[in-house]
Amino acid sequence: MDFSVFFNPEDFEKLTDQYNNNKRNLKNLYREYFQKSKVFLYPLIGIKKGVMFVPDETYMGWENLYDVKDNKLILLYKIPNKRFQKYQLFEENYLKQNKKYIGTIQLKGTKNICHLAVIFDLEVYKWDIKKLINGQYSKISLNAKETITDFFGEHGAIAEYVESYLHPTYWHGDYADLLNVSIETIEDVHELCDLPDLKKECFKYKSEEIEIFKKKFLSLQS
Repeated sequence: MDFSVFFNPEDFEKLTDQYNNNKRNLKNLYREYFQKSKVFLYPLIGIKKGVMFVPDETYMGWENLYDVKDNKLILLYKIPNKRFQKYQLFEENYLKQNKKYIGTIQLKGTKNICHLAVIFDLEVYKWDIKKLINGQYSKISLNAKETITDFFGEHGAIAEYVESYLHPTYWHGDYADLLNVSIETIEDVHELCDLPDLKKECFKYKSEEIEIFKKKFLSLQS
């Protein structure tokens, strides 16, 4: 059964013109490195923006446990002891109920702060993760793009940056102006976001808890 949708070329041009007329113009470029897993993968696990607890860091891999190509997402939470009970409720309702949830490992924290690593399986997004690793953000699937942009909303500088990374063609002119280069130069590069630093995207932490978790997880798979 064919579900193809055909567009009249004139209608497509009208839609493109309407988008360009409504598109905001970037006034600045974000030049600092940011965790690509935090922007492009965290929204994919389905936790809505604005929840009580957000991860302090996110990672695509975990040294000696998961390679960055294993399609996993690691969330690192640093929870003050006085808020730990509230976090447990959050974890039960928002994390453990998530179909992508694998498990939680309690790490060595400090006297007043508990450190937790929560692991999610993003195998369903393996195509998108491959594109992310290669820095081909514009080639991420439409479904993933919509999920990411819905997470960040339509307003604010972050929403603009994310939109420009996922749909770079519409923003080439802005970047050319801000970088003071020809638009042809930008078009040749096409992508508007730097490559992920896979070393920074890999969590480095070793303890006995990891080995216990690894054995437990493997036994559940067998």
